[in-house]
Amino acid sequence: MIESIEELLKRAVAMHSEGRIDDAANIYEIILARDPENTDALHLSGLAAQFRGDIDQALTLIGRAVELAPDFVQYRSNFGILLQEAGRLDLALEAFREAISINRQIPELFYHLGNALREAEQPGEALNAFQDAVALKPDYSEALSNIAVILRERGEDDLALVYLERAVKSAAPFPPAYTNLSAAYTDASRFEAAIEAGQVAVELSSKDTAAHFNLGNAFSAAGRPAEACASYHEVLALDATHEDAWCNLGAARLSEEDAEGAIEAFDRAIALNDRIADAHWNRALAHLTLGHFAEGWEGYDWRWEAVPWLERRQFEQPQWRGDALQGRTVLIHTEQGYGDTLQFVRYLPKIHEMGGRVKLACQPALKRLLLDLPGLEGVTGYGEPPGPFDFHLPIMSLPEVLGLRFEEIELCNAPYLVASADHTDLVPLDGLPRVGLVWRGSTINLKGMFRSCRLSDFEGVLKRRDLQFYSLQVDITEQERDELQSYGGIDLSPQINDFADSAALTKHMDLILSVDTAQAHLAGGLGISVWTLLARGADWRWFRDAESSPWYPSMHIFRQTVRGDWRTPIENIDNKLDMFFSAGC
Repeated sequence: MIESIEELLKRAVAMHSEGRIDDAANIYEIILARDPENTDALHLSGLAAQFRGDIDQALTLIGRAVELAPDFVQYRSNFGILLQEAGRLDLALEAFREAISINRQIPELFYHLGNALREAEQPGEALNAFQDAVALKPDYSEALSNIAVILRERGEDDLALVYLERAVKSAAPFPPAYTNLSAAYTDASRFEAAIEAGQVAVELSSKDTAAHFNLGNAFSAAGRPAEACASYHEVLALDATHEDAWCNLGAARLSEEDAEGAIEAFDRAIALNDRIADAHWNRALAHLTLGHFAEGWEGYDWRWEAVPWLERRQFEQPQWRGDALQGRTVLIHTEQGYGDTLQFVRYLPKIHEMGGRVKLACQPALKRLLLDLPGLEGVTGYGEPPGPFDFHLPIMSLPEVLGLRFEEIELCNAPYLVASADHTDLVPLDGLPRVGLVWRGSTINLKGMFRSCRLSDFEGVLKRRDLQFYSLQVDITEQERDELQSYGGIDLSPQINDFADSAALTKHMDLILSVDTAQAHLAGGLGISVWTLLARGADWRWFRDAESSPWYPSMHIFRQTVRGDWRTPIENIDNKLDMFFSAGC
């Protein structure tokens, strides 16, 4: 007995739903041989062709179904999806809009329209379409997530979080919503929430590279680089050509103090894309960490592309690249943090040695201190006219131009900064050794957060009664001031208006205890004894493992052995204080 078309179609649809696509497609062909205008068979055969990757055949079949049944919305919708997949966006948009004109009560139609509009780089129209979808279906997780993506692209991060949190509370949450939520929480510095969302994302979509990648980013931002490495390895197991995963793996390895492994990862990223700025920049830092100055300085110029907040100053005069100077003037201008300036002004006299004159344009807070540097033609703060000059050079490009080698660091050693004689009456002379404290660095980036500790971490040291402690922390809080005073410490921040004040006060200290911030460089540059506390994955300039610094003979380094644990290095400081002061400093 010959099966009816209805029976054949029912059997084919069952096979299709079971994933037996080829078997279903064979039956659709039988149906179409008997009834070439059977729109259901045309449509389903087109979907089977799409599954096999034959987009042209799929378009032909479903396009014919649309011609025969122009008011059937599902045919038009899937035809639009195929057109979008084929890159024919104008026709896809037309198909979705025609479907919507037939029935405006189907939220999926607005969702598909929104996706096509996003691909057509019409985010405003796409946002409207997704919002129309949500108006019809308030818990439409996919549409809520895509609204959030557009809002994040527009910088409306807080509102985007609202939509993402709605998306994951849906009865059927869209797995990428958790991935997007993880990224949004990371950007909002809500790291634990980011990790939790990312872990759900990878549970729901274990083969989704974006889920693993965003989880790795959350771990990295939370200061958990070992777990970040594991997530990036998951990405690369799925897609070994994921250049950003190689780049971020390198950064995580660098935080784990594996500079060699970091360089290997950065090299893989650069092999995939030789214009990936973050990989070049961090590769340079890894080489500098290892003391490979030639390779490090060569790649250091990538900072201008890799560091978003770093502004490159523009001048009519050319950048100095080591040209013979013959009495001409080079304007050295500072660029990054105060510590970078304080560390590298030591090399300005070398320009004199090369037959040139030097002017310095620096951060205003450093101007008064650096006026006393020998051999300068002038020192100006940002915004002040520097007067005539022939060349310019960013200060962190100076080591490359000079060809600075690791073994030459100590040839320009401290002290090279000079403190004024001011503030002699502001540091009480009570006979006790004087110890200056700085526990917090800049908080404008994540590294600043991790390299800082709390005043309370010094509790064991502050309880000593054989030392007088002074706070040189310029941004001390009221709570910290009260805590300091409870231990008998003295806050000097009211006396500090710039680095000249800090230097004058530092000069009266017998010892400085400081995290990795400008105060450590200031003390080292003045030749004052300074004990510097370093977090795991510390900046390149402190190299690896060393307890002393070639930059500053008066510096001793105390490193974290466990990430986030300041107790051990501060206990080591406490244990060494008696020996230090009994030896007469």
